[in-house]
Amino acid sequence: MLSSLLDGKYLLPLIPMIPLKFQVKALSLAAAGTAAIGAVFWALAPAEAANFNFSYSGVDEFSGAPVNASGILTTDPVNTTLVTGISGRRNGALITALAPVGTSDNNDNRLYPNFPQLDGGGISYSTAPTSSNGPTSFNVYYGTGGRSQELPIAYYEDSLNQSGLITTQAKVNFSATPVPAPAVGKAWLVVGGLGWLMKRKVAQLQKTKA
Repeated sequence: MLSSLLDGKYLLPLIPMIPLKFQVKALSLAAAGTAAIGAVFWALAPAEAANFNFSYSGVDEFSGAPVNASGILTTDPVNTTLVTGISGRRNGALITALAPVGTSDNNDNRLYPNFPQLDGGGISYSTAPTSSNGPTSFNVYYGTGGRSQELPIAYYEDSLNQSGLITTQAKVNFSATPVPAPAVGKAWLVVGGLGWLMKRKVAQLQKTKA
């Protein structure tokens, strides 16, 4: 139905039925109404969680093994810097859960839009085990490596054992970019298309009257 309106299937045939002197006014009011509807839609639309594509890579400073992780971070719709969900893989292992705030390496699970996108608390998560004694908990953060002053400030990943102690560490390159919200974009496209169609018709009628 909305696509038909944008094509003029229902709207345009009605215009000749209105006296010419009222057509410009009617369409001008309709265009203004469309803009108002768009504003109301935006104001009343419920806040939605945002998703971010994240990735980081580096080299384990103890073993020299490569470290690669990527996936999706989900943030709270109100407290927009708070990460509430994670999915993806680290070195091929499935990421299974986000650690609750304050439960793993002093994590606060915060993600920021500008550099540095992480803080000293960082984001902690767990993966499916890849060996009987390998670490399954990880914390990626921005700060001094090993929580000391021995290494420069940068992005790091700590690997933790079951006791919560750091076993390995890697200096990494971290990035997170927002995933577009297609539903909102399509709604605005419809509203904008209706407004453009009506404004174009007003301009045509004004030329006709002149």
